Amino acid sequence: MTAATSAPKKPRRSAMEVLRALRQPKVAVMAALGFGSGLPFMLVGNTLNYWLADARVDLAAIGFASWIGLSYGFKFVWGAVVDNVPLPMKLGRRRNWILVCQVAVAAGLGGMALIEPKAHLGALIVFAVGAALAAATQDTVVDAWRIESAESGEELDLLTSAYSLAYRVALILTGSVILFMAQRIGWQSAYALFALLMIPPIIGIFFAREPARRGDAYAITSPDVPVLSLMKVVDVVLGPFVAFFRTLGPASIVILLMVTTYHLCDYLRGPVINPF
Repeated sequence: MTAATSAPKKPRRSAMEVLRALRQPKVAVMAALGFGSGLPFMLVGNTLNYWLADARVDLAAIGFASWIGLSYGFKFVWGAVVDNVPLPMKLGRRRNWILVCQVAVAAGLGGMALIEPKAHLGALIVFAVGAALAAATQDTVVDAWRIESAESGEELDLLTSAYSLAYRVALILTGSVILFMAQRIGWQSAYALFALLMIPPIIGIFFAREPARRGDAYAITSPDVPVLSLMKVVDVVLGPFVAFFRTLGPASIVILLMVTTYHLCDYLRGPVINPF
């Protein structure tokens, strides 16, 4: 008998057990953080482009504004930063960074709400870039908090489900419901309301528990190397890529090509769907 056939199967959870698990405080916190992560994604992306088109901003300018989304493409850099640059507050490494990012996202969205795009497009873009950088960084820290807080694979699945559900609720609100809101109360008022919706996630982080610090998986240099030194930057940014290529060999090229091209069409057409 093989190990695969002899391994006991996990008992199937009943609906009531799942519902009881969803009532855990950690799951509620995860849902709040997931909502805060999903909230800015469309507001600095496709929905922003729709607002600019509605304000009769030139299509070329809207195309350039879509580059704001590149901040999400550099999460591996933001992840290296938050892993190696401690903040002076006392909430803990993960919660410190989450709180700072949440406040920055709320401030960025609030700043956008104060600006009329046609008259002050440059200022609007500055606030949007700030919100996008904070949002992308927030995603990396929330992911780290979720993984490090889970006490088992099963709990990680539960936390991931709560995160994904709340994230998608935020996407629906900011990708479609906001269009009806903008017709009723205007774009600036709608953005101001969504900036205020960052308050529940901010409150949620104070109910979260700081996870135990895990060892650096890809540490190459000595921990005594200064954070801002070139050697440290190469370590924390390129180290994971080196480990990835060493582990998977030639298959890594195929995986990277697959990941790169899978959503390429969506990224190319996404910025101009709403304006057109």
